[in-house]
Amino acid sequence: MKEITLYVFIVLHIWSYGVKAQESGKGCQRPQLDNGFVDPEQEMYQDGTTLTYACDRGLKTPMEGWWGMITCENGRWSDSPLCTASRSCDAPPQVNHATIVQQYQNKFSDGTKVVYKCKRSYMMEGNADVVCLSGEWTSAPTCSHEALRKCRANEFQCRNRRCIPTTWRCDKDNDCSDNSDEENCGYENVDP
Repeated sequence: MKEITLYVFIVLHIWSYGVKAQESGKGCQRPQLDNGFVDPEQEMYQDGTTLTYACDRGLKTPMEGWWGMITCENGRWSDSPLCTASRSCDAPPQVNHATIVQQYQNKFSDGTKVVYKCKRSYMMEGNADVVCLSGEWTSAPTCSHEALRKCRANEFQCRNRRCIPTTWRCDKDNDCSDNSDEENCGYENVDP
């Protein structure tokens, strides 16, 4: 019976210490942290204690580091510990028949821009660059073989497969660079 009484007394003493410490601003309870851990790990921390926390693999603190620090001040933590998904991107998307025109790097942090260039005899459709935004790349361009490229309804396709606005045909200006836009116009062709 003495053992049970002693045990109950110890449990109540520890519990009352935690309640009193929190009420008097002399301590903080262990903070809630999903996807990470705190060091040192205990249930109560004295006022003035600085606590280090780290995030699980692939997650980071709001400061983009692998660990963060918070301090117990008057019964409250200076900040809430938080682990979120990394904002960096994996390798940029592969674009068939294209190369990246800048020096390759292994890490692509938020805001990193990568620029593509199509190989010879391929034409780019879309923006030449992609940007890492919150862990995702923006839409990548495509590179189509010039011989397979089709012009839009309001474009004229030159003999060299280049597309120009239809309004440029027969304007006595060599817009195609092979003079095919000035052929069969009812006047003598402009020199190439």
